[in-house]
Amino acid sequence: MRTKPDHDDLRSRHLPRNAGTPEEAAAHWRAVHSRGDENLKLATNQLATVLLAVAIPKVRRTLLYYLRDDANSVAGLAVMRVIRIIASYRAQPGRESALMRRAARTVAIDHNRKYGGGGSNPGKQDGRTDHEAVSAECPADEAIARRELRADIRKLLGPDGPLPAQYRAVLVRHYLDGVPVAQFVAEEVGRREARHGRRLDREEQQQARNVVDRTLSRARAALREQCARRKLSPDG
Repeated sequence: MRTKPDHDDLRSRHLPRNAGTPEEAAAHWRAVHSRGDENLKLATNQLATVLLAVAIPKVRRTLLYYLRDDANSVAGLAVMRVIRIIASYRAQPGRESALMRRAARTVAIDHNRKYGGGGSNPGKQDGRTDHEAVSAECPADEAIARRELRADIRKLLGPDGPLPAQYRAVLVRHYLDGVPVAQFVAEEVGRREARHGRRLDREEQQQARNVVDRTLSRARAALREQCARRKLSPDG
């Protein structure tokens, strides 16, 4: 029976030095699995630990700067995705590091798109986006889940939804109406300049930017909390 690591455990897992490479850990996992060894859970945990060490730096580099507090959680999701691929024997032996980096970037890009207004553009590998490459190795129908998720989130953002009006307005304008963060900043700067009767200096402009970032971050956190309560996540 396959052993799947717990997501919360992955988020807080200690990363020991010199724990081996993903290729070595995956080869060990396959050997243990083929023998039906009772140490399969230990081998799976070791594999998750090594993969996580590869995933976290890649996720942090890919996430928008104001989403980087989510790095451990996003990396944990990517690790579980790769372990499912390895456990189903669909991963090419000896290529686990590349697979982990690709999956980490793909999941981070998805996180940017859901919570950061689009995020960075996916790169290309062999003529395919990272998302397409990982989907080819882990062929799950995520499109339907994502459409359903968006529909549910729209309900949460509706006038009768549970979010405070301020957060709802910011999220609707940013994610549904497509208003860029730069426009929110310009509006905040304009309000402050009108209040002070003068142009803001650079430090004051940065303070206005910080207010916008903080409001968006809190609004996203409130939305994530409501999604978690309703178990609205394409990643389960």
